[in-house]
Amino acid sequence: MRSGDALDPCLRCGAVIAYSGNGRYARFCNAYCRKSYHRQQAQAGRVEQPRMLPGMPRLARSRRAPAPPPPPPPLRPAALNRQIPLFDRPMRDLTRYDAELHAELDNPALILARSRAAQIGQERGWSAYVRYDVDRSLPMLLSGHIDGDQIPEAEVLQLTGFNLPARRVAAVLADLDLLTGQRPPAIEDWIVRQTADLPAGFASCARDWLFWLHNGDTRTKPRSDATIYTYFGLVRPYLIEWGHTHDHLREITKDLLLAAMDKLGGRRHHNVLTALKSLFRYAKKDRKIFTNPTQGLRTTRTPAHSSLVPLQETRIQAAADVADTATLRLIIGLAAIHAARPVAIRHLKISDVDLANQRITLNGVTRPLDEFTAQALLAYLRERARQWPHTKNPHVLVSRITAGGQRPVSKYFPKQHLLRHGIQLEEIRMDRVLDEALANRADPLHLACVFGFDATTAVAYAEAARRILTEDHLSLDVSFPDEGC
Repeated sequence: MRSGDALDPCLRCGAVIAYSGNGRYARFCNAYCRKSYHRQQAQAGRVEQPRMLPGMPRLARSRRAPAPPPPPPPLRPAALNRQIPLFDRPMRDLTRYDAELHAELDNPALILARSRAAQIGQERGWSAYVRYDVDRSLPMLLSGHIDGDQIPEAEVLQLTGFNLPARRVAAVLADLDLLTGQRPPAIEDWIVRQTADLPAGFASCARDWLFWLHNGDTRTKPRSDATIYTYFGLVRPYLIEWGHTHDHLREITKDLLLAAMDKLGGRRHHNVLTALKSLFRYAKKDRKIFTNPTQGLRTTRTPAHSSLVPLQETRIQAAADVADTATLRLIIGLAAIHAARPVAIRHLKISDVDLANQRITLNGVTRPLDEFTAQALLAYLRERARQWPHTKNPHVLVSRITAGGQRPVSKYFPKQHLLRHGIQLEEIRMDRVLDEALANRADPLHLACVFGFDATTAVAYAEAARRILTEDHLSLDVSFPDEGC
């Protein structure tokens, strides 16, 4: 009950309850009681209700006043009589920043950057959490800022160690001309390095195609880095093979493409043909070739399990050659031996690994831990302890972004190095399941017990294995094992 309220019966409902000073009506039924009371008075002839005559404008209902527009951004602070710095400001260590000691919230450059960050966030649709993190990051960089100072980009990138959006903050500082030492995207250097090894007649076309995928044009949106890595990994072997017998991309005919596609099947056929279509479509558009040999070729996707075939030895060897770090050896070991999906690898926790008893739990299924995976786990955990000795992240796989939090690594992390070589982690996992099905008489019950599959998935893999065994697919001489084995 507020100080201005009184205890009297309501004129409409008779409830003895505190009512506001705006009339003799209860607060919870104020609007209803007022309308009902005036209606009763009008029916008794005591109050004359206004009548709407033809031509009279209808009064609009009262609405809440619109929110005032945001204040205009402050002007750039005028340059004071300060000495122009002779040298660039050295990069600071943000781990030594203390908000209570170093924050200068009245700095003109900080006030301007905060206002501009709010505007950019509204224009680009940043979430409330991102806007808050950007606003929290700016005092770390602009406290103590004087006119003429430029902030190195390497200093801004230190924010990633605090789980703060360094790229968003860099965009704000670049908009205000306060950022220096901006580096080109890493993928541009990767494109130049990778295409330099191609034959001369194919290198320029492939390089321009990858840059087109990265930057886009007026009618095409830029593609993600993962798409660029995947497309080039799929196309690169064919460009090298064609470079031995041809001098330019324009010499590639449809017969050569069909001969290359005949060796593939299922999802692999679909992915390679999609990447080649993108390459030749760009080359035709940019007038690097006269005709598009992929025109008319169909990329019909077949069901995943019905098109399963064992991986070729060259693909398996390529995956083994890529695993040159402790992280990749662990990822490939979990996929190639335990048939773990990428999401299970990302969410694997330290508590799921029992090295003493040689057991591991994946997707809620506990299974024996083989020697290769155990050694890969020990090597990775030693490397993890060396790089991030104080991390509290419960997951086995951590990165420089997730080491300071509790989140798992991103979806792209387990397969980033494999995609650059055209290797899919899902292919390795499916080949492991298919190999188990071929070795155990295509028994779906065995697959469900070993890998924790449901009935539908286990039956699908068993049917694919049975088809390979009956049709002798790819000239495989596979026979059922003896009953005693």
